[in-house]
Amino acid sequence: MDAIVGENVFWLRIMADHLKFIRGLLDPSERQLLEQARSLGDKFDQLNLHSRDLASMLWHYKPNNDFIRFEKEVRQNTERLLEFKTAAQVLIAECAALSDIPPLLADHVRREAEHFLEILEKIRVELMECDQSSICCCTYDD
Repeated sequence: MDAIVGENVFWLRIMADHLKFIRGLLDPSERQLLEQARSLGDKFDQLNLHSRDLASMLWHYKPNNDFIRFEKEVRQNTERLLEFKTAAQVLIAECAALSDIPPLLADHVRREAEHFLEILEKIRVELMECDQSSICCCTYDD
């Protein structure tokens, strides 16, 4: 459980930082992209704070329903983030968005979101195994 919470704290901070960085490199005229980056950044800041709260409350304990719900919310928002980063990468590669973001950086931040989703999948599997062994009091169904 400690490792799962630690992974969330680390990756949620990275994703929030990515969004702030992207937002700073976008041209002010790209209002729609700026708003999406701001909105997602705010959400990831909230998730990061929630993960830190969970880290202090659940240290060495079994997953509970709040943690399971949190993991689902993280996964859903990371999927939204990946969609945003993929769309931004395409716009940057096609020179259709005004920004100071190099295409390689756009590719890098997209791949990090994909990697976080892979980690979240491993966490989901681990939580499902925990549920099947009757150790936990909750279920992780998509």
